[in-house]
Amino acid sequence: MRINKISATNFKSYDKNGITFDFNEKINVIIGENNSGKSNLIRLFQMIHQKLGDSKSVPKVDRHDENESPFLASISVTLDDDDLLFLTELLQVPSTFLNDLKKLFTSPFVFNIESPMHGQVKLNATCGDMRVEYNRIWIHGTPGQQKDTALRSLVQTASTENKSLYLLARGILGTDEGDKVSHGVSFEGSFLAHFSALLEKKVIIFPEFRERPDRKASELLSSPKGRELASVLFNLKNGNATQVKRFAAIQDAFQSIFPNLTLQVNKEYEIYVIKSNGVQVTQEHFGAGVVEIIILLTHLKDYRGYVFMIDEPELHLHPHAKRLVAKLIQNASEQNQVICITHSAEFVRLDRFEDLIVIRDIDGVSRIIKIQSNSLQQDEIAKLRRIVDTDQKEFLFARRALLIEGDTEMGAMPTLSQKLKYDLDFYGVSLLNIGGNYFVSFIKMLDRFELPHLVMCDKDVLVNIGTSIQVGNEQVRTSSLIRQLDELGGLNEQHRELIKTLEGEIREQTGEDGKKRYIYSDAAFLQLLPIAQNHRFAVLSSDFEGVFKDAGYDHTLTDAKNEFGRSKVLQGKYLADKVDAVPDEIAKIITQACGNDQIKS
Repeated sequence: MRINKISATNFKSYDKNGITFDFNEKINVIIGENNSGKSNLIRLFQMIHQKLGDSKSVPKVDRHDENESPFLASISVTLDDDDLLFLTELLQVPSTFLNDLKKLFTSPFVFNIESPMHGQVKLNATCGDMRVEYNRIWIHGTPGQQKDTALRSLVQTASTENKSLYLLARGILGTDEGDKVSHGVSFEGSFLAHFSALLEKKVIIFPEFRERPDRKASELLSSPKGRELASVLFNLKNGNATQVKRFAAIQDAFQSIFPNLTLQVNKEYEIYVIKSNGVQVTQEHFGAGVVEIIILLTHLKDYRGYVFMIDEPELHLHPHAKRLVAKLIQNASEQNQVICITHSAEFVRLDRFEDLIVIRDIDGVSRIIKIQSNSLQQDEIAKLRRIVDTDQKEFLFARRALLIEGDTEMGAMPTLSQKLKYDLDFYGVSLLNIGGNYFVSFIKMLDRFELPHLVMCDKDVLVNIGTSIQVGNEQVRTSSLIRQLDELGGLNEQHRELIKTLEGEIREQTGEDGKKRYIYSDAAFLQLLPIAQNHRFAVLSSDFEGVFKDAGYDHTLTDAKNEFGRSKVLQGKYLADKVDAVPDEIAKIITQACGNDQIKS
C-alpha cells in the first residue's frame, strides 16, 4: 500500500481554503515549528479511518472555524497485490480472481468525507469509474477491453458467496458498447468497512506519546504504542518460521545499536537485555530511549508494503542513537512508505529536498511548503550538501535565517544578540554559516522554503572587482555581490545601466601584501549599497573583525587570536564576551534579523 495524498478542509489548524499533503512513494519527512499542525495529519488520518470502519457513526470534528463551512477530507491510496489478496478474502472473491481484480483496481482508491455543520455526513469512495457508498458499488460507463476481460473472468469464477459482484459483472457486460449508464449492486454490511480493515492492517501509527511495555499476554503481532510490546516479541519468538526469523532480525538490529547488549523476552512476557558480562537487566530498568528503539525495531524490521506514520522518532534518544534510527527508517523506506514527523535535524537530508514537507503556522493556519528536486541545479545541490551538521540544518525549523560568511561570526553573533536583549533562539532565528561569500545557492533554497532571511557580508563582497555581468551586448566588470544579484534575478535595466556607468568608478589599489587589485570607489559603493540592501544584503563597512577594530576593540581581537589561535568560532565567542558595547551596524543587523516585519521575504 501507498498513500498518495491526504487532504482536509476546516479541520483543526487546516482552514476553509484546505490543505493537501502529497507524499512520495518511499520516505516523507514532515518538519516545522511546534504547534504548526504537523501532528494534525495523523489525527486526520485516524478520523478518516474511524469513519470508514463505522459509516453510520458521526465522529466529532474539531473544526478550524465553527461557521457554515463543511469539514471535508479525502485520502488517496494505491493498493498492491497483498492488499488485493486481503480484500478478496473479505469480499469472498476466489483467490484465482486476484489477477483480474488487479485489472479492475488499476486506479488509486480515493475516500471522501463531507460533514456539513447541519445535515447528514456523506461518505464515498472512487476508483477510476467505480464509486462506493456504504454497501453499494456503481460502475459508470463501459468497461473497456481490460476490465471486460476481468469482469468475464469474475462471472466464470464467482461462487454463491459473492452474488453481488457476480451481478455487477453481469450487468456491466450486458451493456451495449457506447452506452454511458451506471450499474450498481448492494452488499450485506459496509463495503467501505473492508477498506477500513485493510488500513488497520497496513498503516502502522507510532503516536507522539508512547508507553512502556506491560506483562500481559495477547495475540498481537504489532504494538506501536508500546504497551503490548513484550507480548508481541514473545509471539514472534515462538511463532512460525517467518516470525522467528523476524525476531532474530530485531535482535541483530538491536545489537548493532547496542553492541554489548542482547535483546530477549521470557515466557512471563518480560523484555530483558543481557550485558556482555552476563548480567540481565529487565524492562522496568530500561531507559526511555532503549524502549523507544525496541518499539521502532519491532515494527520496522522485515516489513514489506506497509505505511509507517511515525510521530517524533527522536523521543528520548541521544544524538548517536538518533542518527542510527534515522538510518533504520531510511532502510525501512526501501520496502515501505514512511511518513515521519520530526523536530530533529538528524532525520533531514539536504540532498533529498523532495522528501521534505515543511509546515508553517501563518496566523494560526497551517501552510505546506514542498519543493521539487528539479527546483535547484545539481551543482547547487552539491554545494548545499556541505551543510551536514545538525546546527546548520536547524534553519528548516526556524522562523527566519541570518546568513553569515564564516566561523568568527558564528561564534560571536549569539552572544552579541543576547547583549542587545535579542536572543536569536527566542525570535526563532537560525545562523547559517556559508563558509565563504557565495550566497546564491543558499538564498535560492531559503526562497523556495519561503523562509525570511537576511545576509550579512563584508564590504569587499560588494566593492572588489573580480567578475562581470552582461549588459546589452557588453560584458561589464563588477563585484561578486552584484554578480550574485544578477544570478538571483535581482537586477533591472536601470540597475544594469548604473553598473555599466560605474565601471568608470573602478580604481586600482595595492593591498598590504603588495598585490594590485581593483575596487569600486567610495562614491560607487554608496550608489550600489541601496541595491544590495533592497535584496536583503546587510553590507558591513569593513570585514567583521574590522568593524570591531574600528570600534576600539583591536586589543580584544589580538587577545582572542592569542587565546584561541586555531579556532575562529572560539575567537568570536571570546570577542563577544569581552566587548562592552555592540557596534551600531552589528546591532542594527541583529535587530533587523529578529524583527517580524523587517526582513523582506
